[in-house]
Amino acid sequence: MKIIILCSNYEPGGAQRVALRLNAALLSRGLDAHCVFMHRKCQDFSQEAPIMLYNKKVKGIIGFLITLFKTYRFIKTNKPDVVLSFLPVANILGQLIAFLCGVKIRVASHRTESSQELSFVQKKLDQLFAEIGIYSWVTAVSKSTKMSFNYYSKTAFSRITIVNNGLDYIKPTMSKTDSRILFDIPRDAFVLGNVGRFVQAKNHVFMLELLKNTNDVVLALVGKGHLQDSIISKARTLGLLDKIIFIPEIKTDNIPDFLNSIDVFIMPSLFEGMSNALVEALHAGLPILDSDVPSQRDVLFDEKNDYIAGKLLPLDNTAIWIESINQIKNSTEYRQELKALALRRSSVFTVDNMVDGYLRVFEMKVV
Repeated sequence: MKIIILCSNYEPGGAQRVALRLNAALLSRGLDAHCVFMHRKCQDFSQEAPIMLYNKKVKGIIGFLITLFKTYRFIKTNKPDVVLSFLPVANILGQLIAFLCGVKIRVASHRTESSQELSFVQKKLDQLFAEIGIYSWVTAVSKSTKMSFNYYSKTAFSRITIVNNGLDYIKPTMSKTDSRILFDIPRDAFVLGNVGRFVQAKNHVFMLELLKNTNDVVLALVGKGHLQDSIISKARTLGLLDKIIFIPEIKTDNIPDFLNSIDVFIMPSLFEGMSNALVEALHAGLPILDSDVPSQRDVLFDEKNDYIAGKLLPLDNTAIWIESINQIKNSTEYRQELKALALRRSSVFTVDNMVDGYLRVFEMKVV
């Protein structure tokens, strides 16, 4: 089976990381897999060397048409059995090209809720393609993501399969003390940490509000993005710069060392699809404070065994977040309890489970 994983763009986002991880896992199982990016949105963010069809950021109609032509030529030349697409442009235009090239199995993958992922036009095209069979199948990374597409016809909706993101977590390479030295984090501080781009959805402003109202707490933030300067400016205005460590983009292999350096993983996101960073925090066995939004509940709440691997908290009540921070800070026993729950839940989100999920979809009989 020859598989192409087609991503819209190359940038340091969760979907791109999952695509690279999935491709490596498929190759390790002896499958003929290729991870392909339609265009480059920014410079390399990892050690992998993916196939880049248009090796620059798309600007204007000429760049857009070149990208589509290169995508068509690549798929037509390579004659894959499967095209699995990530992100809206790859889903819609990539799968249309795959259909025109005669690819038999065309799987669109939705990475976040429809209202956040798709523009009005994309939403209509995506729905049409799901209903007329341009997509052979559709996957969603979580239950809440799938339910956000409930406007599909009954038949099309029934063709959506949930395949969770997964990862093979690598243990830290150094002690907690050495990890803190590496990231310039005070050795004896109580540290809240977050990994995520500086975009509105990640809600960094909320973290600043919490930090403003806590004592003897440090916040370590990994990531970059277009809101980074405004967050730094706000932190300066609030007098919080000496309590925040800003860490630029780090290599994937160093994320376990960063997670090892913090005491609590905090994630007050406004919305997510299925957060890789949250899954990494589970595998690291960290106490987790998270926003009680559907996508995050999907990750932390084990319906079968009826437990939550962390704390799901409302975004309209900062007091309960501060109370939870202090509770974790002041109780070693409570930290250990949350650690055990996180590790228990992490067993669901493995690369093997993710690969098995996609392979089951690829092997479904197309009606």
